[in-house]
Amino acid sequence: MSADLASPYAPFSWFDCNQPRLGAAQKICASKNIHPQNLPAAGIFDQERIHKITHPIRHYLLIDEALNGDLAQKMHKLTPFVHQYHPTIGFSFSEARLAVRVTIAMAAEKIPPDLIDTLKQAGCEIDWLA
Repeated sequence: MSADLASPYAPFSWFDCNQPRLGAAQKICASKNIHPQNLPAAGIFDQERIHKITHPIRHYLLIDEALNGDLAQKMHKLTPFVHQYHPTIGFSFSEARLAVRVTIAMAAEKIPPDLIDTLKQAGCEIDWLA
């Protein structure tokens, strides 16, 4: 929504030096009774808000999609964990990157070599479930 003045994206930013530059930004500020002069220099979002936006899933349980028809058996084994922690359950590496915490429930040899690094770079906390 904002960009450094030297950035090539500056002409497209909604805010310039914490002041609404575009009409849409001005209307939003007016409708929400936001006074831009009172905003912190860092902008509208603090680090906690940014982290929540980039990690909308609280906890993701990553399971192996190649269970060879044993999904019911795998889920039966995972039931106590699911009842205790209430994670989002899925097979998607890209969805897992959106979580604050990722619990991996698959054999180490089935995990792509770069997955752990990708999750760490995305800021995910990683747990293993045997």
